[in-house]
Amino acid sequence: ILGLSKGIRTILIGAGNLGRAIANHMSFENKGFNLIGIFDTNPQLTNTILRDVMIQDMDQLDKFCEQNKPEVAILCIPPEAAKELCPRLIQMGVKEIGRASCR
Repeated sequence: ILGLSKGIRTILIGAGNLGRAIANHMSFENKGFNLIGIFDTNPQLTNTILRDVMIQDMDQLDKFCEQNKPEVAILCIPPEAAKELCPRLIQMGVKEIGRASCR
């Protein structure tokens, strides 16, 4: 009834300390989510693997969303960046956006 077995296609944006902690310690699958993409702007993080998912550069986000149709985005980025990114994600078809914060 709750759709927890559905595997909601989810992306994580921001693979810094908070993003890595969420990716490594949140049991996405047990909560009905399927982490299909991780994105960051830091070239030291891109093209590395986190939770069996390749971290991609933010430049790849539009193409990825067009091909994979994520439904949920978890943002682990500064508020200013989130404010700019949210309208773009909505335009790409993301239905739910959550912003993680360590505050």
